[in-house]
Amino acid sequence: MNAATPLASSAPAQPRFIKIGEDGSLLPPDAAEWAAVLDTKTNLMWDVGFHRTDHDAEAQKIVSDLSVAGHSDWRIPTYDELD
Repeated sequence: MNAATPLASSAPAQPRFIKIGEDGSLLPPDAAEWAAVLDTKTNLMWDVGFHRTDHDAEAQKIVSDLSVAGHSDWRIPTYDELD
């Protein structure tokens, strides 16, 4: 075997998105209800609630008051994180 050849992993690949419960617990993929989704590629967690505003100050207020999935340290993602 060539030293540069990676060994095959027997562990299943981690899914890109993981459902998160209201208490912050990881949920199975078939969970019917969840509070947030963890993107394992970016390591960002997304609230599944609908919050719509076109005003930065209002968006900051919504985010600062948010307490979802066991977290109260929510923030608006940067443009680079969305790219």
